[in-house]
Amino acid sequence: MQGMQTHCPVCQRFCGPVSTCPYCDTTIPLPALYRRLRLGAWLLATAGLLLLIVAARNKPPDTVPITEITPAMQFARLHFEGTLTRTPRISRNQRSASTNLDDGSGSTLRLVFLDEAVQALQQAVPPIKQGSRVRVHGSLRINADEPPVLFIRSNEQFAHIEDAP
Repeated sequence: MQGMQTHCPVCQRFCGPVSTCPYCDTTIPLPALYRRLRLGAWLLATAGLLLLIVAARNKPPDTVPITEITPAMQFARLHFEGTLTRTPRISRNQRSASTNLDDGSGSTLRLVFLDEAVQALQQAVPPIKQGSRVRVHGSLRINADEPPVLFIRSNEQFAHIEDAP
């Protein structure tokens, strides 16, 4: 930077734009403008990072038809609305449940309920069964030879819209 002291005031050697002389460990006074600029850069970077985190947390999941799911969407947070093609099956240990969802696009999506979502599924009144319309969002997993799977981990990630006819 132009105007920065580049020589040590004690040993008179060239030391560049540093705050301590590398030869004699003397503290080199930095111009006030440089100190303010460095502080401003840290504050701006921290504020930008915090705004990015807030924006990412408040962004609603994207709505995509099941037929448009591609391998590039691995681990994506997506939103779907459709009809269950079978009654959810709860595992023996009561820690997971699965069913299939049809959004009317011609493909089905496997839904896997985990943890507290299973408890909410069991306590749903009226019970969720084949033909019920639901709204879900969760994390997508894609395997080459299997249909895509959407993981639902909490009861806030699904909603019962309409009972089966």
